Amino acid sequence: MTPVRVVVPEPGLAAGIPGVETEPEHPEDVVLLRAAADGAGVPAGAAVARALGAATVLLPPGRVEARWVAAVAGTWAADTTPDLGRAVQSLVSMLAGGDPGALIRRPDPDGTPAASLPLPVLARLAIRAWRPCPHCAGGGVVRGTCGGCGRPMEAAA
Repeated sequence: MTPVRVVVPEPGLAAGIPGVETEPEHPEDVVLLRAAADGAGVPAGAAVARALGAATVLLPPGRVEARWVAAVAGTWAADTTPDLGRAVQSLVSMLAGGDPGALIRRPDPDGTPAASLPLPVLARLAIRAWRPCPHCAGGGVVRGTCGGCGRPMEAAA
């Protein structure tokens, strides 16, 4: 069985994040995508991810939050977190549905974000909170946005 890999096809965003690759290769990969720079169109790498059958997650639009999610996903993959795709979709949904400061804190002088909860606890919480999206194969948390398509999760309650 191929291990689950975290893939961010945007090299500038993935640079320096341990455990994050830039090219999807397997259906087990979890591909993290940001919307196109102009806010329209399909994110880069989405077609390859779909062709492979890999799970996709829409990253938050902000660079700091997107890199934080990628770093958390890389750590969870290394820890062999079950249901990694769902956990990351929920994490993104939680960030979109509330105050990011409840999940991310900035303790370091250089502004490097850290999780406000231990990552194994956050993973379990994210997996338990995940609900299927009524619009796509993704999901997220109630009152957040879908981590797969970005639509509101109100209808999934």
